[in-house]
Amino acid sequence: MGHFLIIPLFNPYMVYNVGVPQSDTPLIYLFGGISSLITAQLVGKLSDKYGKRQVFVVAAIASLVFILMLTNMPRTPVYLVLIVFQFGLVLLLEEQYRVKR
Repeated sequence: MGHFLIIPLFNPYMVYNVGVPQSDTPLIYLFGGISSLITAQLVGKLSDKYGKRQVFVVAAIASLVFILMLTNMPRTPVYLVLIVFQFGLVLLLEEQYRVKR
């Protein structure tokens, strides 16, 4: 649930702290959304195979790594931001999805 505090503030953070041009910020959310659509099936299959709790714990721990990477990112080229944000957003969204089910 804490990702609701992080995701909305990524846009101003990326623009003012990381140096991503304002015109490129929609790409961040686009790549994250596409990745989420693709990995939702994989996470569902992993949950069926290993159990929801175990998949949730792994996703929660992995999401901490990406949250720390994203919130402490120095000035970075847009393509690197897209790669990091893509995987981080997927973990955050998949974690929320697993909790609701």
